[in-house]
Amino acid sequence: MSTPVKILARGWTLEVYDGSYITVNGLSTFTFDGTKNDADTTSFEDSGWQTHLVASRSRSIGFEAFYLEDPADGGRDPGQEAIEALADQIGQDSLTAFRLTSPAGTIREFNASANVSGVGGGKDDPTGFSGTLNVSGAAAMATVLDTVITVLPATITLAVADVSDAVTTTFTPATTTDKTLTYEITTGPTIAAVTPEGRIIGLASGAAVLTVTSAEGHTDTVAITVS
Repeated sequence: MSTPVKILARGWTLEVYDGSYITVNGLSTFTFDGTKNDADTTSFEDSGWQTHLVASRSRSIGFEAFYLEDPADGGRDPGQEAIEALADQIGQDSLTAFRLTSPAGTIREFNASANVSGVGGGKDDPTGFSGTLNVSGAAAMATVLDTVITVLPATITLAVADVSDAVTTTFTPATTTDKTLTYEITTGPTIAAVTPEGRIIGLASGAAVLTVTSAEGHTDTVAITVS
């Protein structure tokens, strides 16, 4: 893991589900906020010091954006339009799924209702579009599955009894949740062996193939020559 660094708020992406996930464009600010309700557990035995337990928690996202409209036909930004439509719903129809993604691809998924509280501005202002998403239940970290793995180097040459450096595997997307790998010599098991960490050991002269497999079942191979 590399050293964590500061990230810009503008790198986050907010998406609303409307048959598929749609990006909410025009965002200028957002705040992922939280509140809690405490149950008072203070008793005589607490010697005058208040005690409590958290009884419930809630999350919300406050957002501000620029109102986006096509000047030719009045068409709205699909993400903003989906939030506006959600803000008019009652009951079970008032909830839908949202996704908040960091610049590095960390995803928080949650169900929320919407309230659009501000569309307008002053005489010299761009038209604003703002509101609040009230999260229903917990905001969960999404499971991200790999679609491709790439193993480097693609070829390895070593002598009998030599041990290579560990091969390096890159996941696509980079935010894949489960990065468990298995290593197997699928061709030439008498020519080379592999350690659990992905280091190749030369056993005898010849050619072999290392197959690396992800938890999702995607594979890549390394051609091995032992001389």
